[in-house]
Amino acid sequence: MNIVKRLLKYTVITFGLLSVNNFVQAEDYTTSESNVRSDQEGNQEKSSSESSSESFDSENVNQKENQMSNNYSKSAVNNYILKNELKAASVTKAIWKGFPKANYAGGKPKGVVIHETANNNSTIYNEIAFMKRNYNLAFVHSFVDANNVINIADTNYLAWGAGYFANQKYVQFEQVRVHSKKAFAKEVNNAASYTASILRQYNLPCTNGSKGHGTVMSHAAVSKYLGGTNHTDPVGYYSSYGRKFFGQSYNMNNFFELVKYYYNQNGDGLQTNQSNVSSQSQKNKAKSSVVYSDPENNTSKLSSIYNKYGLYNHVPNSGYNTKKFNWNSVNVNEGTEVKIDKIGVKKSTKSVWYRVTFPNDSKKYWVYSKALDIDEINVNDYL
Repeated sequence: MNIVKRLLKYTVITFGLLSVNNFVQAEDYTTSESNVRSDQEGNQEKSSSESSSESFDSENVNQKENQMSNNYSKSAVNNYILKNELKAASVTKAIWKGFPKANYAGGKPKGVVIHETANNNSTIYNEIAFMKRNYNLAFVHSFVDANNVINIADTNYLAWGAGYFANQKYVQFEQVRVHSKKAFAKEVNNAASYTASILRQYNLPCTNGSKGHGTVMSHAAVSKYLGGTNHTDPVGYYSSYGRKFFGQSYNMNNFFELVKYYYNQNGDGLQTNQSNVSSQSQKNKAKSSVVYSDPENNTSKLSSIYNKYGLYNHVPNSGYNTKKFNWNSVNVNEGTEVKIDKIGVKKSTKSVWYRVTFPNDSKKYWVYSKALDIDEINVNDYL
């Protein structure tokens, strides 16, 4: 971009910032030295499950296998990530205090917007340095490449990266362009893991935003459905680099399947030990006996009769070797608030189960619905 065009773009973005709601109109940007851009049956289940000693780790592996949808298995990139057991990078916190702090509409983010820089010649550190120098025009929360996830702006406050409507609702991060097959797969893997971690951090469901209503949104979907921006990233980057390195276009539906995979694993990643994976018949049985869905409510409290029911590492009699736990092991009481990340409805009994975590305990447990103070659901809507 020549100097005249660059100055014109700065002027347009700055005018939008100054004219609408304390700078949250800011558009996304291309962070390079030459470019800035504007965007849930109870006791009857107990006897069959008390003798097992299967660990949470083995259970998590089984769940990982069951959660692979057709969309996941059809993606050459996602399959490469699984086959090669790529480990997602941990998040490096490098919060810069110079960014402005403005609250989200409603007090917390509603999802994540995925960007890419559209710059073939930059590095993650160059991008970060450039953004700090130009934050008054636009900025995002984090940057991702093949080896790093670097969080530089506090996600508890909004960023200026995708126009007014999305800025008020979404955590946002940029992907830096990479230039090899393995690097592209690693970057996508890092991006998906990071997206899932943000959703869990803010107790958000994992839903596909490709049609404009979801927690995982591309900048392109923001442009099409929310407005206030006209960018289409990372669609082109995913498509062209998928074809270039894997002979197959990669798209946001493929990416969402990878995000959902991580989301359902509590961030354990894709390090699948094949010796721990259950037999195919067991997996098929589990898959057919329980219907899993995302919950409408992300939190609840233990009911007054919670301890009349069991606490399990999976829904009892659902195809897994289920282990039962003593409530005393989790140090809870009536009214303890729990986080919910999954519903399981048993086809045979039409009973409803919830997967929960307790305060100060990262393990996930399954509890019968009556153990929670939660509204009943219409199971027929889930079967």
